[in-house]
Order: sequence, then C-alpha cells, then structure tokens
Amino acid sequence: MSGEAVGLLVSVRSGQEARAAIEGGCAVLDVKEPAHGPLGMAGPP
Repeated sequence: MSGEAVGLLVSVRSGQEARAAIEGGCAVLDVKEPAHGPLGMAGPP
C-alpha cells in the first residue's frame, strides 16, 4: 500500500440514511433507488 487514506463510499436511499452515513464518516455519498434498477435515480426527498 502507498499509505494513502481510503475513503468510504456509502449508498443510501433516504435522508435518514444519508445523515447516518455522514455522521459515520463516509467520504462519498451515493444516492440511488434500487427499485429503479442497479443505477436507479432517487426521487425528490
């Protein structure tokens, strides 16, 4: 390993999940709706 820090990517479906992921230290937040397919776009909050 090169000694660089690795960021955590978290996939979420709701604002509540997003808050928990951010509080948990995620580096990248991926918002999606799996019911719309593997890359399904999430709807409005």
